[in-house]
Amino acid sequence: MIVLRSIIFNIAFYVNLALYLILGSEFFLTPRKWSVRALQVWARSSLWLLRVICGLHIEVRGVENIPKGPVLVAGKHQSLWETFAILPYLDDPCMVLKRELSWIPVFGWFIFKFRMIRLERGAASAALRKLMARGVEELAAGRQIYAVGSNEQAARLSGVNVGNVRLFVYTLLGGLAALAGIMGAGLLSTAPTNLGLGTELDVIAAVVIGGASLAGGEGTILGAVIGAAIMAVIRNAFVLLKLPIYLQTITIGVVIIIAVALDQLRKRRT
Repeated sequence: MIVLRSIIFNIAFYVNLALYLILGSEFFLTPRKWSVRALQVWARSSLWLLRVICGLHIEVRGVENIPKGPVLVAGKHQSLWETFAILPYLDDPCMVLKRELSWIPVFGWFIFKFRMIRLERGAASAALRKLMARGVEELAAGRQIYAVGSNEQAARLSGVNVGNVRLFVYTLLGGLAALAGIMGAGLLSTAPTNLGLGTELDVIAAVVIGGASLAGGEGTILGAVIGAAIMAVIRNAFVLLKLPIYLQTITIGVVIIIAVALDQLRKRRT
């Protein structure tokens, strides 16, 4: 019976994989974040097949210790099970994989798409040096900001220059604020000193509604854009309803409180 179940699962697993690779080939052109989510759907479907066909359930202990956002994953030993079982627990993984996996048609292309670290197991110390170099490279590829926001001490111990990351972020923030001021002055054909005063709450509410965490280490550009659009609709509704300014401010504050409360509730459940 065990042998029969194993054979059925292997057939179902590879058929499921082939369908996802063929039907999900458009994710090769989408942003990496979207592609990772599609990969996690495949992983969950594979775990479901394992549970239904083989009757196997998995238990992962210490999930609460897995940080949100980008993570580097270097497993002591990798098997076929590990290639899909741990994916649902990782928000944005960069995994160390056997180089041979990248030779598989279509499947290997997605390894390049996900920017996984490919290693030659027989290269000994050279493979270790490559692992360290690629790890730093992946951290430098826009992940350092997430790393610092998620856990500053862990980022520092991982070789991230926290001071430079902070300097870059605040410099970029200042430049974008200056650009917003120029656009606002052009819109109003004047440059009042209090231009933009009070919009801070709108900005905070927009990014929180868009999925960013006030604790740091979590959030997306797309989410911030969607949050900003929602805030624009709310502000327009305020004007149409002719609500007083103080009620508008109170409402935005309530929106922020609710969004933060939901974010904390979600984190406790996960």
